[in-house]
Amino acid sequence: MVYCHTTGHSIDEALDDYGPSSGAGIQSHPAWQCGIPGMKTTYGMSKGKGLAYEPATKGQWPEEQLWSTEKYLDFMPKLFDAVRNKFGF
Repeated sequence: MVYCHTTGHSIDEALDDYGPSSGAGIQSHPAWQCGIPGMKTTYGMSKGKGLAYEPATKGQWPEEQLWSTEKYLDFMPKLFDAVRNKFGF
């Protein structure tokens, strides 16, 4: 089985990212990674539109990323609802 992660800095971008990979024979999208409103960065997201995701940063110290479980849990049902509305279950 071939799979890929679907990503976008917004819900619309994540939905748009699904299209090309689904037409390429991708059978599974186990992760929908999306920017979370109110958070500067999110795990699995590139630093800019069209850039590849790179978790490592150059420099002396690792880059610190802030996390908000509250914002994540508030937002993700909206993303999954949009996925179901556009593509079904």
